[in-house]
Amino acid sequence: MIQFTRRFALMAGSLLIATPSLAMSPDDPMARIGGYFLMKYADPNGVLRSADLISALGGVSGFFAQLRARELLKTPAWQARKGALVNVETKDGAHYVFGDAINVGLYGSSEDGLGLWNYIAPAAGDPQIESKIDLMEIAAHTAATVGDPAFGVARVPPAYHPSEPALAALKRDAPVLLAELQRLKVPADQYVTLFGGTAQKIVPFVAGERDFKVDAKLPPFEAVRLFMETAVPMSKIDPGSIGVRL
Repeated sequence: MIQFTRRFALMAGSLLIATPSLAMSPDDPMARIGGYFLMKYADPNGVLRSADLISALGGVSGFFAQLRARELLKTPAWQARKGALVNVETKDGAHYVFGDAINVGLYGSSEDGLGLWNYIAPAAGDPQIESKIDLMEIAAHTAATVGDPAFGVARVPPAYHPSEPALAALKRDAPVLLAELQRLKVPADQYVTLFGGTAQKIVPFVAGERDFKVDAKLPPFEAVRLFMETAVPMSKIDPGSIGVRL
């Protein structure tokens, strides 16, 4: 269970104030997720590590898109689809997970609903965002670097590069958040909505547009790009490799 300390309550409360239309309570799953990241990625003085926060949130969101994909596979419609979820083993014995069931959680589709991209992209405030961030190129790069040191390394300008690898953050944060969502009895089919919605609301914080100090302002466009650069590769991580038992 995430310890609801006074500091956590203040962080979650800030997220609530920023999104009054959602009418969230401190026990709302989105408030819990947002509060966790605002707390975890702030120093003792409350200064947010903006790039590290978005990198970690992107990676965790992508991983939870995979967990949602596994829930989809319990339905007859998805069981009948070829390539819905494919396990890949590299030469060194590492395992990764690909497939269309994950892709719809990342990118969305007219048939299967919204993906993480549909939630985070509007936060850029740029109507041309879809022509500036090539999602298929990110997907291709992810597939091409599996088993390589370049896998999961965000390709963003040096000024906005996180100091912590996305995989290291995923190993620490994903088990904690999964346990919390299970405690709250949140269905897995809601994971994409929860993490995507949280990410959309977090972007103004790292951009320095809320009453929070940041180590460096992360422009909304760069936040969206960094989020997807970590969400896509971390969605391929085998749960067992990071200590998540399903």
